[in-house]
Amino acid sequence: DALWSDIDYMRNYLDFTFDPERYPIDQVNDLISHLHDTNRHYVCIVDPGISNKENSSYLPYWEGLAMDVFVKDYERKNNMVGNVWPGDTVFPDFPHPETEKYWFIQIKRFLDTADIDGLWLDMNEISSKCPGGCPWDYPLIPSPDLYDDPPYNPLRNPLNLSTISISSSSKSGEWYNLHNLFGISEQNMTKNILQKIKGTRAFTLTRSTFAGSGMVGAHWLGDNFATWSYLKNSIAGVLNMQMFGIPQVGADICGFNSETTEELCTRWQQLGAVYPFSRNHNAILMRSQEPYAFSSSHLEISIKYLHIRYSLLPYYYTLFFQYSLNGECCVWRPMFFQYPDDEETNTLDEQFFIGDAILVAPVLSKGDTTVDVYFPNSDVFYDFYTGKAIEPEDSASSGMGGWTTVEAPIDTMPMFFRGGVIVYGQLPGLNTVDSRKNEMIFHVPLSTEGIASGILDIDDGISLNISLYDELSCSAMNNSTGGSLSCKTTNRQANEQRNVGVVYVYGVNEKVKSVQLGATEIGFDYHDNMLLVEGIQQPMLGESWSVSWST
Repeated sequence: DALWSDIDYMRNYLDFTFDPERYPIDQVNDLISHLHDTNRHYVCIVDPGISNKENSSYLPYWEGLAMDVFVKDYERKNNMVGNVWPGDTVFPDFPHPETEKYWFIQIKRFLDTADIDGLWLDMNEISSKCPGGCPWDYPLIPSPDLYDDPPYNPLRNPLNLSTISISSSSKSGEWYNLHNLFGISEQNMTKNILQKIKGTRAFTLTRSTFAGSGMVGAHWLGDNFATWSYLKNSIAGVLNMQMFGIPQVGADICGFNSETTEELCTRWQQLGAVYPFSRNHNAILMRSQEPYAFSSSHLEISIKYLHIRYSLLPYYYTLFFQYSLNGECCVWRPMFFQYPDDEETNTLDEQFFIGDAILVAPVLSKGDTTVDVYFPNSDVFYDFYTGKAIEPEDSASSGMGGWTTVEAPIDTMPMFFRGGVIVYGQLPGLNTVDSRKNEMIFHVPLSTEGIASGILDIDDGISLNISLYDELSCSAMNNSTGGSLSCKTTNRQANEQRNVGVVYVYGVNEKVKSVQLGATEIGFDYHDNMLLVEGIQQPMLGESWSVSWST
């Protein structure tokens, strides 16, 4: 949970500064204290461009100059000059390890000024308004082998378009070979420094990525537009990054550039609530687009889907945990990952899975109140909101699966549980810390064979030692005489304490007569082939436990 500050907080857009009039430091620290007291965080943007036009009081430039840590031109003599928000700038040579000492000094001084929780790294492609370098007539390297405009050029424009010259140089080698590593080098260095300073896991968000960036931090899809096409394309953007090994990713909800509309923003709040990285962010001078900036109905819908997000965080955390620990892909998954033998899924780009358990089919066009959803026939699916099993309209004739038209009024984004995979949730709170204090909710959608299973991973969320975690493994079965849900702790290193309060079991086709927690009979509700057991208050971790039912 975080409040974010874009470049407007800076003095003259200078990195590691606060504007004394718009962001007086005493008020900034009061704000951060309030956020921390209410279990929230504060994240500031930092660009890699360091102004070289300031006097000696601007230490980030003069210290870097003394330490000789900036990217050089092709002759390796002068610092390469670009142009970003503060004007002419130079750029730390992040691909070279010597730069880490310099970057540590800057971040440490900044965090000593304000207790910032994470850093948002922008413009790190490197982005520059001068093509190649500043001044604008910066010459290309005087050689037949032009790095900026090579003989084979897939861009058809010089490679220095909107960036510094590809013939620049680093202490680690030719910039031609290092350009694409700048962003991940900055993010990795920043993460290591934050962890060294704070002694806890670091949060970094970057615009520029490379293979392996997912091990370092999060990514957002850049400056999008408030259009329906960008809403739709965000699905492909998130799925692509999942396959590139970057799980924590999302688009700017409601759009960054141009004016959004209430309908578009409502549909985007629904989809954005299930992004792996979820943030509403837009450009300066655009209309406000916070959930409270529109009608009361929009606010209610936004709250509904933020509650869904917070209720699913234990499930999301397990997906991230398994991705980090075992490389298990992915947090979002394309349909063909789950059904590689079903050719119908190969081209589906408007529906996707969260993990392997939740199918999402958002509304992506203006005015639509229905969605055509494809359900592979190898699995049974249950409506996320009612628990009722879905019966695809044309599955009998297709042989592979079936399409069905699902109602999707403005307050609903179609979501479905896939039978066979247990989803671990919780009662939502105002923030992640408060939510972790609430009771757990288990969703148990039974497969066509009447079984389901799943694991839950949980730790304190901040410790650097990731071996200190708890893991719960549960399995369920159901037949004509009854069934059971059995859970056991398979790893107990974090000693987390959570109670299970509610269990839903979907697909119990015979009427339930009685339910037991262990050997004790407890109350329940049964309707529409769904068993609901409330008020359990069973410690989730530690001793094995079970819920059983008779039909």
